[in-house]
Amino acid sequence: MLASGVDGVVIATPDHQHAVNAIAAADTKKDIYLQKPLTYSVVEGQKLVEAVRRNNVVLQVGAQQRSSIYFRKPCELVRNGALGEIHTIEVEVPTDKGTGDPAQSPVPENLDYDMWLGPTPIHPYAEWRVHPQSDLSRPGWLQIEPYCRGMITGWGAHMYDVAQWGLGMDESGPVEISATGEFPKRGLFDVHVAYQGEATYANGVKVVSRNGKPGVKFIGEDGWIRCWRGGFESNDREIFRQKVSEGGVHLYESKHHEADWLQAMRSRKDPVSTVEIGHRSNTICVLHHISMKLDGRKLKWDPVKEQIIGDPEANAMLDFEHRAPWTV
Repeated sequence: MLASGVDGVVIATPDHQHAVNAIAAADTKKDIYLQKPLTYSVVEGQKLVEAVRRNNVVLQVGAQQRSSIYFRKPCELVRNGALGEIHTIEVEVPTDKGTGDPAQSPVPENLDYDMWLGPTPIHPYAEWRVHPQSDLSRPGWLQIEPYCRGMITGWGAHMYDVAQWGLGMDESGPVEISATGEFPKRGLFDVHVAYQGEATYANGVKVVSRNGKPGVKFIGEDGWIRCWRGGFESNDREIFRQKVSEGGVHLYESKHHEADWLQAMRSRKDPVSTVEIGHRSNTICVLHHISMKLDGRKLKWDPVKEQIIGDPEANAMLDFEHRAPWTV
């Protein structure tokens, strides 16, 4: 139970714990800063959206690229027609690597392992399943599927988010998704490594994704813009000199992601990256992952009903069985 003097909480747990913790925080009327991806499953995201709005709490998703000029300005230019009609968006994310040592060992005294496993199945403790005890290197859980889906959500949550922002699709999503991924044997590590994906929106725009240097490239009939952390470029530098008219699309401007959350807590207004935005962006990631696990099966997605059309097997993968008592 949270202390009565707590106004807000920061949740930076492994992905499989996001929904359980965030919904509990919302139900105790606490404002939330939640690291991406919003939730592990689509159904969890739907339930978190409902909990946040029912309890009238502020939730900022840790999609900090929305507080960066290197992404806001390109998206604003795209939204105002600087590239003409957009037909393709290219998304690139990094590639996971390495092998997880499956060697079992006693559970450390400083870890409540049952609590850490939370809604996931019970597995023997191994240091590489959780986090190295002796250093602060990258934890193993980031590459183990019950706890994380891999780079498709780890970095995809950032990059597909920018694609959605630039398209003005924060409240919707694509209608068709397919993806293939490589899942080599790597000890404990079982998330995808290389992958390729394609998502198509109702207006015909295609988002083509693959491994590479993290970034997003908008391609239109009149040119292109590519943006990444720390910069942006275009086929024509003059594009960046264009001014948005008073009646044009002016995107929410946040210059500091955490400060924006604190300001929203005081004003009781939505921050730059709301729970709905985080949910929709994460949904695209999860749908790509589902298609990967089904050997590249093309999924028909209804962004209004938030259901996969005509595929009960794939639709069942929008959630997972939660181990009691960590249900949502």
